[in-house]
Amino acid sequence: MLALSFLTVSVWSEAMELTDANFDQIVNKSGKGAFVKYQAPWWGHCKKMKPDWDQLAEKYADHELVTVADVDCTAGGESLCKKQGVSGYPTIKYYTVDKLGEGQDYQGGRTYDDFDKFTAETFKPPCDFKTLENCNDVQTEVIKELRDAPLEKIKKKIDEQKAIAAEHNKKFNDVLEDGKKQMKEMKKKEAGINIRLDICNRYVKALDATDEEDEKKDEKEEL
Repeated sequence: MLALSFLTVSVWSEAMELTDANFDQIVNKSGKGAFVKYQAPWWGHCKKMKPDWDQLAEKYADHELVTVADVDCTAGGESLCKKQGVSGYPTIKYYTVDKLGEGQDYQGGRTYDDFDKFTAETFKPPCDFKTLENCNDVQTEVIKELRDAPLEKIKKKIDEQKAIAAEHNKKFNDVLEDGKKQMKEMKKKEAGINIRLDICNRYVKALDATDEEDEKKDEKEEL
């Protein structure tokens, strides 16, 4: 008797395809975030990832906060991949509404569960000024402070925050510069240590070689 077995394969809807022609409209002007996989469809790693990515795309199809999409770097999306600095496949980037057009590299896991968790945590509803829903503690504090405040007070608050940000950036850059100087000094010190260690090792080897030659010379004289 011939036994037949059936393999059930789940097929998910494919992710939206992006090219230069629709990238700006979908990523920059839609008011939504985007989670984008740049790929060469025939490449092994891309083929392996496809079912998980397509499952994610199906779950978030027509979602109000995020678009899950593909870019074929070997076909219609080749020029887009170059613009986005893609050099390996697959490369995954995410775009948030507060940083239009600035793709950030996704560094997480590459299973459906990893993608789904990241999407849910990253593409959240914006802070609601009226109800304070989806607002974090800092946002809530600022909104309560400015609620019902006159326009002049709000403008003054903005100027104060700009000054604080400028001072912070200055301190950060100063620390960064100090760090570079310290790193340079450490590398210089490391080079000196390596030179000393190298000359010590070579000197010991030279002494060992001299001792060995002296021993052989003494043995010959004894003969």
